[in-house]
Amino acid sequence: MKNRLYITVIALFILLSHTQAQYSYHWSMIDSQFDSVANILDHATFNDEPRKLQYNHIKQLYNIAQESQNLQLSARANYWAAWSISKENIDSTAILLDTAFSQADSLRYPYDHARFMFLKGVVAQSQGEWSYAYRIYKEQEEFFSRCGDRFSQAKVTVCMGTVLQELNEYKKALEYYHLCSKLFEDIGCINCYTKNQINISNILYLLGSKEEALKILEDLEQNNITQQDTLYMANVLISLFCVSDQEKSYAPYKAHRLMTEIEYHPLYPLTLLSIGRDKLNRHENDSALYYLNRAWYEARQHNDVYHMSEILQGLSSVYNIMNKADSAYHYLLYANTIRDTLISKEKISELNRIENRATIEQYEANLLAEHKKNEYKRNIATTICLFLALVSVLLCYIFWQAKHKAGISEQLKIAENRELQLLNNQYKMEIESKNRELASNTLIMAQNNTRLKDLCEQIERLKEKGTLPDKDSEEIKSNIHTQLISDDWQYFVLRFEQAHPHFLTRLKEQYSCLSENELRMCAYIRIGMSSKEIAQVLSVQPETINTSRYRIRKKLGLTAKTSLEDILRNI
Repeated sequence: MKNRLYITVIALFILLSHTQAQYSYHWSMIDSQFDSVANILDHATFNDEPRKLQYNHIKQLYNIAQESQNLQLSARANYWAAWSISKENIDSTAILLDTAFSQADSLRYPYDHARFMFLKGVVAQSQGEWSYAYRIYKEQEEFFSRCGDRFSQAKVTVCMGTVLQELNEYKKALEYYHLCSKLFEDIGCINCYTKNQINISNILYLLGSKEEALKILEDLEQNNITQQDTLYMANVLISLFCVSDQEKSYAPYKAHRLMTEIEYHPLYPLTLLSIGRDKLNRHENDSALYYLNRAWYEARQHNDVYHMSEILQGLSSVYNIMNKADSAYHYLLYANTIRDTLISKEKISELNRIENRATIEQYEANLLAEHKKNEYKRNIATTICLFLALVSVLLCYIFWQAKHKAGISEQLKIAENRELQLLNNQYKMEIESKNRELASNTLIMAQNNTRLKDLCEQIERLKEKGTLPDKDSEEIKSNIHTQLISDDWQYFVLRFEQAHPHFLTRLKEQYSCLSENELRMCAYIRIGMSSKEIAQVLSVQPETINTSRYRIRKKLGLTAKTSLEDILRNI
C-alpha cells in the first residue's frame, strides 16, 4: 500500500513532457518582433528549459506589447508570464490568465484562446477541480486535433491521463497515456515518448502488472534520454525502488545523489525516506535514523504533510528496535495524529474524487450521446444524400433515355423529311419536266397548225392562179383540214391533267367567274409558259395576253405585290 502511495506521488510530479524535435509555430502572426521572441519561448517550453531563464524574454514581450498598444499581444505576454510561474504560484497564474482572457479577442484568435484554456486547465487541476480541468482538456484536445497541433494535443492527452490517475481511474488513465505515446511517436518526439513511459509504468504497477512495469523502468534507467535529465532520472529510480518492492536497493541512493545536484524538489524528502527504509531493512539502525531525521527535517521545512506520517512511522520503528520506547511512542503518537488528520483529509478528498468522477462520467456520457446524435444525423444526412444522388442518377438516366429516344425520333423525322424532301424534289422535277414537255409540245402543235394554215392559204393562191388543178387542190386541202380539225386544246388538257390532276376543276370551283379562255390561259401560265409563248399558241399579240392576265388578276382579287404564278402554283 505504501508503494502505491509513492507511485501516485511520483506520477503527480511528472506533469508534461517536452521535446527537442522540430516544432511548428501555430500562433497567428501579429508582430514580427513579438512573434520571434514568443517562438523562442515556445521552443523553451517544448525543450523543457528552465522557466526562470525565460524572464528576460517575457519582459521583452511586455515591452513590445506596450509599445504597439495591441491588446492581443498584451494577452499573449500575460499568458507567457502565467506559464513561467505556473509551477510555483498557482494563484498568481490564475490572476494573469484572467487578465489575458479579458484582453484577448477569442473569436479572431481561437488558437490563443485554446492555449490560454489549456493553462487554465492546469490551474484547475492544481486546485483540485478535476472535473472542470478534464472538461477543459477534452475540449482543447479536439481543437488542437482540428488545427493540426499534434504536440499540444499530446500534452493535453497527458494531462487528461493525470487527472484520471488522480481520480483512481487507472484503466482510463492508461488509455490516455498510450494515446499520447502514439502521438509522440507519430510526430517523432522520442524524448516525450520516453518520458511518458514512466506514467505508463506507474499505472501498470497500480493495476497489478508489476513485471511489465518493472521492465519499462529498467529500460528507462538505461535510456540515454533519461540519463541526460537529472530530475526525470531520479523519478525513474524512485519508481524502480517502489515497483521492485525495495529490491532495487541502489536506486534511492543514486536518486539522492542526483537530487543534491539541483534545487529543492518535493521528490527530495522521498529519496531520504526511501534510503532510510532501505537502511532499516538492512538493520543499519544508526544510518536509518540519520536519513529519516533528515527526511523529517526537510518535510517540516517545506510543510510536506503527505510524507510526514511515513517518516514518523519509520522513526518510531527505528527507536523501537533501538529499545527507546519513549521516543518510539512519541513518534508513533505524532504519526497517528498526522495520519488521522490525513485520513480526514483523504475522506474529504475521496468524496471530492467521487463527485468529480461522477461529473466526468456524466460529461463523457453527454459527449457520447452527442456523438451518437451527431453520428445519427450524419448517417441520416448521408442516407438522404445517397438517396438524392440515386434519384438524381435515375432521373438523369430517364432524361438521357428520353433525350436519346427524342434524338432518335428527331433523326428519324429528319430522315423522313429528307426522304420526303427528296421525293418532293423528285416530284417537282418530274412536274417541271412534264410542264416543259407539255409547253414544248403545245408550242410545236401551235407551230404545226400555223404552218398548215399557211400551206392552205398558199394552195388557195395557186388554185386562183390556175397553177394547181382544182381536184388536186381540194384533195390536199382536205388532208390539211383533217389535221387542223384535231382539237389541240383537248390534247393539251389530257396531258395537263396527268401532270396536274384536278387543277382546272379546283380553279373553276374557287373562281367560277373565270371564262373558258381564261381557264386555258391559267393552265398555260401554270406550266410556266411566257406571255410570248402563250400568244404564239393562241395566235394573238403579246399585248392581248397581258390584257388577259390583267383581267384574270382582277377577277382573282390579287394585289400588285401578289404573283399570279404563285397563286396558281398553290391550287
